[in-house]
Amino acid sequence: MGSILLYFLAIVVGACLVAVAIWLKDIARARSVEFAWWHWLLFVIWSFTWILAFAWLGSQLGEGSMEKGAWIGFGLLIFINLLIGISLVMWGIMRPQEKLEG
Repeated sequence: MGSILLYFLAIVVGACLVAVAIWLKDIARARSVEFAWWHWLLFVIWSFTWILAFAWLGSQLGEGSMEKGAWIGFGLLIFINLLIGISLVMWGIMRPQEKLEG
């Protein structure tokens, strides 16, 4: 029974990630923005670390392990995710822009 629910959860999460990727691609196409291959790679890595964070917390709390250790691991993974996200936003703001001639 547990494995069926796990497969269902994996399908739901995967479908949501694919929907978000398609949505981002449509928005980028409407705004004439091109994504490089490494943008998609960062999206995959960032999505994986978010899933890993919640999987870590759920498995540690579900097994009855030390609650403090579960929250420390979860907090560390969330911190890494936020660091990646803030770094990408700052890079987007601070990167050199093309100079307007005229």
